[in-house]
Amino acid sequence: MVKKLFHPFLLSLVLMGCNTQPSAQTPSGSSSQIVIHRFDKDLFQCMESKDEKLQQALEKEYPQMLEILNKSLFNSADSSLSAVSLNLFKYYSEPTLKNLYADVIKAYDSVGDIEAALTTGFAYLHSQFPDMQIPAVYMHVSGLNQNVLVADSLLSLSADKYMGIEYPLYKAFFNQPQRNKMQRELVAADYLAGWLMSEFPFTGNEQQLLDRMV
Repeated sequence: MVKKLFHPFLLSLVLMGCNTQPSAQTPSGSSSQIVIHRFDKDLFQCMESKDEKLQQALEKEYPQMLEILNKSLFNSADSSLSAVSLNLFKYYSEPTLKNLYADVIKAYDSVGDIEAALTTGFAYLHSQFPDMQIPAVYMHVSGLNQNVLVADSLLSLSADKYMGIEYPLYKAFFNQPQRNKMQRELVAADYLAGWLMSEFPFTGNEQQLLDRMV
């Protein structure tokens, strides 16, 4: 079995590309346009409406996301989708978190800029690693908890961690250097970093200073 070694220089190239304006044409290597599946929006609509039909539709469309988010937030033993949905509905009903969720939905109503940056970034990765699987990309709200969720062929990012340096709620929990990283401009880069780190886990010698620095 060949061990994968994550290369920080490769990541830096991809991330620099994602922090620039996307080009009008997708780079050669992959013509796939990245579309973010809006699990966050659909879950929010389901909670707001309290419509059982919407809940059933949510469970049918996003079974893997519901299970992964439930496990990451609660580590619940009951993995039935109905129990998972109830856990999440109760979790997001907390007033502060509910307000945060509403702010996220408003701020990230449109994500075309992020999708364009991800299309560019994943096209570059595909040109370097033709056999790399391109994941289905989702967006969720974790309540300032799990930032990136990665599973087999699935990648999701918590948009509530990217509401801007001056977002009022952040000031109670995060210092200035942390808030500097919680901006919309870094969303695409963090998506790609999460996927790269899952595909190429660092296996260096932790006892070596250079490894720890990298």
